[in-house]
Amino acid sequence: MKIARLSRLFNPRTGRCFDVAIDHGFFNEPSFLAGIENLPRTIETLVAAGPDAIQLTVGQAPHLQKMPIRPKPALVLRSDVANVYGTELPRGAAGIVYGRNIVQHARPAAITRALMAVVHDSLAPAAALELLRQA
Repeated sequence: MKIARLSRLFNPRTGRCFDVAIDHGFFNEPSFLAGIENLPRTIETLVAAGPDAIQLTVGQAPHLQKMPIRPKPALVLRSDVANVYGTELPRGAAGIVYGRNIVQHARPAAITRALMAVVHDSLAPAAALELLRQA
C-alpha cells in the first residue's frame, strides 16, 4: 500500500514531487486565507495546472475527491499541524511544497506550471520566469 501511494505522489519520470499546499487555513491566521476564499475554484485551477499533489485538510479533501478529472493530483492529507509526510519517505526523495506563494499569485496555474518545469525538467530559474511571463 505504501509503495502505491508513494508512486502516486512522486512523478514516475523524474522521481520528484511538486505539492501545492492549500491547507494553510488550518492555522487560524487570516492572512493565510487570501487565494483560497473560493476553495472549489482554487482546487479546480490547480488541478488544471497539473501538480503532482495537493495538500488539503480533512474538510477540504472532498472538493478534490469529487472532481471527475483523471489523472488527478495525489492527495496529501493534513490531519494535524505536525509533519504530514511522516518519517518513511525514501532516501533521496526530491521535490518542493509551495502554498500561499502559489494561490496568492496573480496567475496560480501559470506559476504552478513554471515551478513544475523547475522541479521536473531542471529548468533554470530565469527560464522559468520567462515561461511565466509567456503564459
